[in-house]
Amino acid sequence: MLEIDMMIDSNSNTFTTFLYDKRDKFGFPIVKYPSVKSNIHSTTVYNVFLTQVIRYARVCNDLKYFLISLKSLFSTMESKGCKRHILLKKLFKFLTKKNILQKYNILPNFNVTYFTLSHYLKT
Repeated sequence: MLEIDMMIDSNSNTFTTFLYDKRDKFGFPIVKYPSVKSNIHSTTVYNVFLTQVIRYARVCNDLKYFLISLKSLFSTMESKGCKRHILLKKLFKFLTKKNILQKYNILPNFNVTYFTLSHYLKT
């Protein structure tokens, strides 16, 4: 059975949590997420993306690791046929509506724009 684990790195008297997926180290491709071209409604595929983003935000307590996981997921979902603008819209809405920016000690007046997300998540 495959599992997705959380690793804890204890450096300088602080704990850093991030996701570690041992399937990434396999020497063959693994189908992790559904494709837009499959026989399920596209809304389900985009909701899978959003639930993964929520999971990453809950587990990763460091912005660096959250962004690394997010960039990888974003790239994977694009390769599965998801439209970039829909992914960005869902991500932008989630980041601005929830307290994610405060969790990572980003100033409340920090202006996360659609453009900055789009620029960072270029593949």
